[in-house]
Amino acid sequence: MDETLRYEHFGANDQKAAANETLLEYQTNLQNLALQAQDAGATPILLTPLSRRDFTTPTNLTLNLIDQRTYTIYAAANTSTSYLDLNQASVEYLLAIGNATAQTYDLACTDETHLNDWGSVVFGRMVADLVLGHAPVVHVHDGSDGQSEHVQKSENNKAKVPAWGDLKSWFVPNATLSADIWHGVWAQGGDCPLES
Repeated sequence: MDETLRYEHFGANDQKAAANETLLEYQTNLQNLALQAQDAGATPILLTPLSRRDFTTPTNLTLNLIDQRTYTIYAAANTSTSYLDLNQASVEYLLAIGNATAQTYDLACTDETHLNDWGSVVFGRMVADLVLGHAPVVHVHDGSDGQSEHVQKSENNKAKVPAWGDLKSWFVPNATLSADIWHGVWAQGGDCPLES
């Protein structure tokens, strides 16, 4: 593969009040990064931010990075850049596994933003699968008729996924972990104990 791909991602720290950054500035900064990559001959791919694991109830996830997701998609559209919807994929996965199991991916047992080592493996696999063309949609089995259903109503995958060549050789496959993620099954291994 002769093409240089550059993945660009802003997220939780850019949302904080201390960053003193408006959503328009957030979008402009992403657009500038994408244009710089294009000027350098690379192909930029924007990633929407990973969801925080901030639940208000065991099944109600706070969508506190939804604006950053939207403005990342705007930045991609304004620069004719592809994007991968990590936010949608991570939201759907977290809703599927629920609060208690989602917290096992926390860096510290009260840190719902940063990932521990196993959380990095799980969401790193999610990014790899998105890069390889998986739609950001999690299907869960409802237990009644053998059919999978979406965790939530999701948009069509509007990300332009161009032919980047054969990227599979750049990633170590993990079929079990990929299946767990995209079927909404808790991929166990985090350090924080399950809440009782």
